[in-house]
Amino acid sequence: MSMELDRLAIASVGAVVAVLIWLGWSTLNWVWLRPRRLERRLREQGLSGTSYKLLFGDVKDSSDMTERAKCSPIPFSQDILPRVVPFLLNSVDTYGTYFLCLFVAF
Repeated sequence: MSMELDRLAIASVGAVVAVLIWLGWSTLNWVWLRPRRLERRLREQGLSGTSYKLLFGDVKDSSDMTERAKCSPIPFSQDILPRVVPFLLNSVDTYGTYFLCLFVAF
């Protein structure tokens, strides 16, 4: 009886370890490897832009630029792009018309 319980415990622990390794690999692939692979392939095709940042992408930079734009007064001109989409306007000025911008969504 004790020998059977030992075998069952070892098999159970082995199954749990296998599932944890699989979950860890899947998470690593989803969070880091797949986005980096996509970024590398797009750069090979000639797209430039910001590099991948873990979990949040360009969301923090975009929100910081938007907050700074909201703090500045609006000029009396027809040009509202610096106020409405400062991050995209800055990216177009920096990288050109076609660029890589990563907004990570879960």
